Amino acid sequence: MGVSYIICMRLIACLLLAAAMPLSAGEWYGGMFTNAPSDTVPEPSAVRADPAAEENDAGLEEPEDVVVYTAQELRERIGGGTKAGGDGLGRAILQAGAAYLGTPYGTGRGRMDCSLFVKTSLMDVGAADQGFPRTAAEQFRAAEQGRERLRMLKPGEKPRPGDLIFFRHTAGGKHYKGITHVGLFTGPDYGKAGTDIIHASSRRGVIAAQVTGMKIAGFARISSD
Repeated sequence: MGVSYIICMRLIACLLLAAAMPLSAGEWYGGMFTNAPSDTVPEPSAVRADPAAEENDAGLEEPEDVVVYTAQELRERIGGGTKAGGDGLGRAILQAGAAYLGTPYGTGRGRMDCSLFVKTSLMDVGAADQGFPRTAAEQFRAAEQGRERLRMLKPGEKPRPGDLIFFRHTAGGKHYKGITHVGLFTGPDYGKAGTDIIHASSRRGVIAAQVTGMKIAGFARISSD
């Protein structure tokens, strides 16, 4: 038996062993910030939402990305400057979400749809657990009912960075099942002219962008208690 054959077999065995081992935090999703200070964008936690849930939001209507922000522009927004505002938990949620920039869209391993992105970001900072609703519609319903530490913002109440933002199907009514998309509001802009969010786009994966083209159904805030 030749030496090259033995080396080849050992290499194959190592590759099989590596494939069977669980991935550590930060390895499951690509597209993390490059050259970012470790205290600015944290590594994702080892506790993640279930990507293989039976219900998901893949293929549902979503807003159009009209401006895509760079990682540096996003860091400026969530770094505590005048554009960021909000509170500590909101910025922590955005920092957790920012770690997934570039993650491909979908529901398989290593991919995220909109609601899985939001759920995982909340889980990474301890603001949610595995019992948190999986779909955008169910997350909206939980906020309407005051469950999972969520509450809907009242009319006239200004959203803060880190709040959940929900979008309604253009042909949908007021029922929660008309909700087809969710993201994390980064601010400062929102409304018909464009809304600044981090979200999982079916065309680009997880991005920070200004979006338009869908009616905002409402904002929800998660409490720190």
